[in-house]
Parts: sequence; C-alpha cells; structure tokens
Amino acid sequence: ETVMKQYALKVKKVKEHIADERKAIKELLRQRRIIINEKRQKELEQKLRMATVELTSLTDALSQVQKKEKELANGKTTLGSQIKTLASSLSTLRTSNEADKTAALKKAD
Repeated sequence: ETVMKQYALKVKKVKEHIADERKAIKELLRQRRIIINEKRQKELEQKLRMATVELTSLTDALSQVQKKEKELANGKTTLGSQIKTLASSLSTLRTSNEADKTAALKKAD
C-alpha cells in the first residue's frame, strides 16, 4: 500500500513537472515570437528608410528634370523668336538690297 502511495505521489509530481515544463516551453515560444517580430520590425524599418532615401533621390531627380525641361522650353521659345527676327531682318535686307541694285542699274543707264 505504501508502494502505491509512493507511486501515486511520483506520478503526481511527474504530471506537475510536465505541466511546469509545458508552461516554460510556452513562455519560451512566446519570447521567441517576440524576438522574431522585433527582428522583422527592425528589418522593415531599415527597408523603409532605404525606400525613403530612394524616393527622395527620385523626387530630386524628377524636379531637376522638370527644371531642365522648363529651361529647354524657354530656350526653344527664345530661339524661335530669334529665328523669326533674323528671318524678318534678312527678308528686309534682301528687299532693300534688290531695291538698291535696281536703283543702281537705273543710275547706270
């Protein structure tokens, strides 16, 4: 009978120990998940910082391209007006040159 009591006591202690071990394992798994989540969060934060830097670089590059585009458009407009002015001046010079030639020919006659 004492052997049965001792056996029952040992079984009870083993079950308590198993329950304690399960609780410890659950706690360790919970801590592991926390650590993994923190690691993932740090990795994502790093990726976010890199993406933000890249976005800033691309935004700067885009603004530079837009600025250059405006400068080229202004240059094109200016160049177009200069060409028109030069063409007009050339036309005026040709007309006056022909008039001078005609007048010179009349004087020569």
